[in-house]
Amino acid sequence: MTKFERISKRLRAECGVQIPPETKLHRTYAGREQKSRGGWVWFVLTEDGREIGSQISVTDLLKADKLDVHTDENNSISIYVK
Repeated sequence: MTKFERISKRLRAECGVQIPPETKLHRTYAGREQKSRGGWVWFVLTEDGREIGSQISVTDLLKADKLDVHTDENNSISIYVK
């Protein structure tokens, strides 16, 4: 199972966030300045146009004990460590 498959499974189980298996992960390679302004280091764009992403790498999210999500006014979902 890939890291993306593992994080998708955790998000579904812990946070109720559904990421379809055919969705492609995009890495942004955001630098320190972009991240300090809220830039994501990775994201997915679902078929219905929803953006799901995080400032935290997939590897570090998988190491975390608990995950949390925040949905903004544009229906985008940010993933955090709780």
